[in-house]
Amino acid sequence: MQKRCVYHVPYPIKKESNAASAIRPRKMLEAFQRQFDEVFVISGYGNERKQRFKELRKRVLNGASYEFLYSENSTMPNLMTEKNHMPYFPFLERDIFRFCKRHGIPIGLFYRDVYWRFPVYKQKVAFWKRCISLPLYHYDLAIYNKYIDILYLPSMEMGKYVPFEGKKKPLPPGNEGKRKYNEMPRKQRKRQIELFYVGGIGGEYDVSKLIEGVGECKFTHLTICCHEDQWKKWLQESSIEVPDNIKVVHESGIGLKKYYDKADLGMLFFSAAGYRKMAMPVKLFEYMENLLPIVAVSGCEVGEFVKENDVGWAINFDKKDFVSLLSDLNENREKINEKRQKLIDTAEKNTWDARAKKVFQDLRVR
Repeated sequence: MQKRCVYHVPYPIKKESNAASAIRPRKMLEAFQRQFDEVFVISGYGNERKQRFKELRKRVLNGASYEFLYSENSTMPNLMTEKNHMPYFPFLERDIFRFCKRHGIPIGLFYRDVYWRFPVYKQKVAFWKRCISLPLYHYDLAIYNKYIDILYLPSMEMGKYVPFEGKKKPLPPGNEGKRKYNEMPRKQRKRQIELFYVGGIGGEYDVSKLIEGVGECKFTHLTICCHEDQWKKWLQESSIEVPDNIKVVHESGIGLKKYYDKADLGMLFFSAAGYRKMAMPVKLFEYMENLLPIVAVSGCEVGEFVKENDVGWAINFDKKDFVSLLSDLNENREKINEKRQKLIDTAEKNTWDARAKKVFQDLRVR
């Protein structure tokens, strides 16, 4: 008997984008496709989703069976995912979920983020836009509460802020798991410890203390990889002086490989306040995939993951503690290799395939 599932996203799946919001839907789809005989995809803009739903109805009514429907919502309300953000299909997602529910197909949905419930959303989004978006976020949740069996979240900490009455489970990002860990470049002892940060700059991604701390540790070298426009804007706003032992690059995709191969440690040294307290960024798992022990901050989900899995160090968000840690690692560099060995097992248990298998296990027994 063939194993089938339905994969739903209320937007087009971008195959080339390296944005975190585009990576996850693509990687989860690929993971399901490796594990199932058929993955029936409902994606794209409204007209395309409507046609795919019509085809799904036809197949189910003709006797086709599906193990479950898995969905990944948008960072914006589902009704605003058209090119011009107009709500042309106000009942489409409701109709898809209702049909599956009525025909015994369990539904799991990954709820991407909850920025809209935090002050940062008010700061970044104009009042008139919020008057439109906030009711639509609540509309989505009303549908989820009625039809979704399991709401998946980046972390359970986020669940405190999502008014969902049913079952909630964590489903953080994964890693590719493709690189053979015994063939990873061997890290030779170098004069400087190589640090690497890739991701956003500015706002909640404030790298000021990271830069200041590295500036005091001349035995280290930091490579920051980010979007060029973000870097220029942040540099202008912060007026910080970048020391000589820091290099800023603007690479993505395959262009990151040389920096991962060169690096000794991955940096996630941000404040654990606000939204960052619950975030589980894709870059955490990319560091793991490349066997980079991680420097994170205690008191947040990332720090707890790093500490529980012994794949790096979770310290206070304090420049003195950061400098103290780097100084200790400089004097005892074998500690980096010890963490690197711990990363092998943890990385293998946290692949995208492992995430897809968890969804199957959770939903098939319902």
